[in-house]
Amino acid sequence: MRILLVPSLAVEGWRAMDRYADSLARHLPPVLPHGWTVERLGDPLVPRWARFPARWLVQPRGVDWGAYDVVHVLDHSYAHVLHGRPRSRRAVVTVHDLYTLVSRDGSVGLRAAIRDRVNDWVLSGLN
Repeated sequence: MRILLVPSLAVEGWRAMDRYADSLARHLPPVLPHGWTVERLGDPLVPRWARFPARWLVQPRGVDWGAYDVVHVLDHSYAHVLHGRPRSRRAVVTVHDLYTLVSRDGSVGLRAAIRDRVNDWVLSGLN
């Protein structure tokens, strides 16, 4: 059995999430049954200005759904990665902050509309 860890991109600079991914990759294998392996999705080396295309386009395409028994998305803000998941494949998403589920603050305007649409799309990956 193979588990793929899908961490947030290093270019995001989320130190706590990087520590979480490192810790899970280190501590999960010893507690798994014999024959299970843990791999980590490679991180595309991109400059900071390219983090959005890397996050929304490159990283989701990097998941080979046929090669893994379980895909663990380590941050719910990356749940959009699951849109490519065949229903026959198992997935786990770690949710660290429920704020995004209730973040509509009544703001109006283009920025608020885009934020709400992106949040809706990302979180629809949890279905």
